[in-house]
Amino acid sequence: MVPSAFFRPPARALLGLLLSGFFINAAQAADGGDGLAGLIENRLSLTTGFLSHHTAKRHSADHRGWNENNTGIGFEYRLNDNLDLAAGVYKNSVYRNSRYLQLVYTPDFMKLRLGPVAIDAGVAVGVADGYPKRNHGHCAPAILPVVSVAMPLPGGMFARSLGLNFTYVPSLTSAGTAGAFAVQAKLSF
Repeated sequence: MVPSAFFRPPARALLGLLLSGFFINAAQAADGGDGLAGLIENRLSLTTGFLSHHTAKRHSADHRGWNENNTGIGFEYRLNDNLDLAAGVYKNSVYRNSRYLQLVYTPDFMKLRLGPVAIDAGVAVGVADGYPKRNHGHCAPAILPVVSVAMPLPGGMFARSLGLNFTYVPSLTSAGTAGAFAVQAKLSF
């Protein structure tokens, strides 16, 4: 169950925008007659939490540094060639549970193909919660640069490709967090 605090007015508007993209795309795929298989085929990816490295040391009363093993799970759903819907949960840098929901935009001019390897760069726009000093731990906006690297798996495997997502989270002094470089594994079906 998602607490109602997650759905405060600004978050509701963004959530509506994100989900409308999903449902419009789902309707278009269903209209093609492919049913559920058409909605999933070459569109769904399973993602892990993050490994992160912070740009500054953390000085806290309990003498714990930043959590840099941000365990979690999520998914990405490809809406079209340039737009993904991503959502997930993870243990954040301040040892709290966080949820995120975002649209990831990777324009054509930011895509590079090196043989079978695909490198896409763009921006993720969405919301995340779980940071106590940022909107009292409730949902807050996030805009992050992203780079995804993916490589196809050999034929006959259970998944289409294996990849990594890279991002940089800027320092937010008012939120009590240092900047961090993060990487996330991705398995695409």
